Amino acid sequence: YRFVEKGDSRIRILAKGFGSIRNFRTFEKDWSILPKEPVSFRSETRPVIGVHPDSAERISPLLMNEGWLFEVSARSSDYRVFLDSGFLPEFKKIEETIQKKTDEPGCILLKRCRWPDARRSCVAITGDIDAIDLEDYLVRLHG
Repeated sequence: YRFVEKGDSRIRILAKGFGSIRNFRTFEKDWSILPKEPVSFRSETRPVIGVHPDSAERISPLLMNEGWLFEVSARSSDYRVFLDSGFLPEFKKIEETIQKKTDEPGCILLKRCRWPDARRSCVAITGDIDAIDLEDYLVRLHG
């Protein structure tokens, strides 16, 4: 396979299963950050999650929210992780299946990092603070 990332330069793709194959920067645990330049690799199965067409409408939004790269296909043998109607509507069951399959030797899987530039977390700052502590809240409530 040859992976070429196009689009927003701050979006980063994570890969599991490249461990000793490549010298990529580690993100967390077994996940590596793919470089911005094209990457070629060998894999027995497609490096994304397969989703059966009958289930795509309900499963796809869940996978997109978590950053999983996936394809809609009826060919389960092309994918190490394949989801069909048996996984509806339990997302926990989907997560467990993905985890189990990605822990198998030889599994290569890609996903989009949740935060820009492969940051591990995000902080949102808002000017909409109503109260700092209980006393401040009560003063505001009762004037």
